[in-house]
Amino acid sequence: KYAVYVGRVSPEKGINTLLDAWSLIGNKYPLKIIGDSDPLQNNKGVEWLGRLPIDKVYSMIGKASLLIFPSNWYEGFGRTIIEAYAKGTPVIASNMGTMTELVRDGATGFHFRPGDAEDLAAKVDQALSNPGLLRDLRKTARLEFEKKYTSDAAYQRILEIFRKVGKRSKTINR
Repeated sequence: KYAVYVGRVSPEKGINTLLDAWSLIGNKYPLKIIGDSDPLQNNKGVEWLGRLPIDKVYSMIGKASLLIFPSNWYEGFGRTIIEAYAKGTPVIASNMGTMTELVRDGATGFHFRPGDAEDLAAKVDQALSNPGLLRDLRKTARLEFEKKYTSDAAYQRILEIFRKVGKRSKTINR
């Protein structure tokens, strides 16, 4: 049972919220932080791994119980969330911007109030203290990937767009 954070270690990415949440969690659940940085704090239960090769990152995401995405700013697209889903790893993300659309609260993970370390710690505990819930979240996260984010799913969406454009074009040209 461990959670993982993957990304830039900077304030806008919510690293301070994450570390504050882990101060509340303590040694109850380990957190592994993957990203460019020296340890900002020596929190109990936090392991700073630095930059890792991408195959190692994907492996660690797949073995993690949760991926934490604590961003405090509006992300264009949370690629790390989709990488977690590919591995069947649920995500706990800030309840803002595209993160609210990528993470289905209670299905593929949970939302927490941006910048609220107590809310983040509570969501982590909710997920990790309930094996049945965690198993369901993992299953749904993987199904979400298969349904929306595989190359075949993208291809089918592109074909649908072309079909719609073709129908509109015929209507306009009449």
